[in-house]
Amino acid sequence: MVILQLNNIHMKIVVEQKKEKGKNAYIINVMEGGDIIKTETAKSIKERDDLVFQLAESYNVDDIILKESDKKRNKKKDNPKFSQIPSIPVIDEQEAVEFFEYNNELLYDRILQAVQEGLDFDREVIRLFELSGTGVYITSRRQDWASGLVDAIDWYTQADEQYEKCAIAKSLIDKLYAKDSDNK
Repeated sequence: MVILQLNNIHMKIVVEQKKEKGKNAYIINVMEGGDIIKTETAKSIKERDDLVFQLAESYNVDDIILKESDKKRNKKKDNPKFSQIPSIPVIDEQEAVEFFEYNNELLYDRILQAVQEGLDFDREVIRLFELSGTGVYITSRRQDWASGLVDAIDWYTQADEQYEKCAIAKSLIDKLYAKDSDNK
């Protein structure tokens, strides 16, 4: 069973590293849309991480962005990006469930793509679809990814006999369990 969650993603935490008096400082902004609603400063990585987790919990924010300094950004040779999140023509969860009853391939292809990106970027939450350009997203938490991949394997096998995609889903499940066991 695929577990879908609706999140309004206007809230995010942006962390930026700055130099103050020759030492690193971390500016942590809680943002709603383009507005900063709270700012904190940390002087160490541990303090930064503690503040970020406290703010994420307090404001119920899943989206945490670590901005790199221009120097570090210029050193990177390739700058991987997330794929564009598809928008579906529905505006609430019930309509989404009905939509996916008739668009299984779109759903399961997106699950494969989003889980791969989630693993590549070590995310805890992935965005699957946007609801009709509203800024509200259907998301999935890491603990639910394996069940979504199993559902994809079942559908690819029974409905369409797409065994290559089954193999990709199986490989993603193996990677998910390997990464999760490494983190324990």
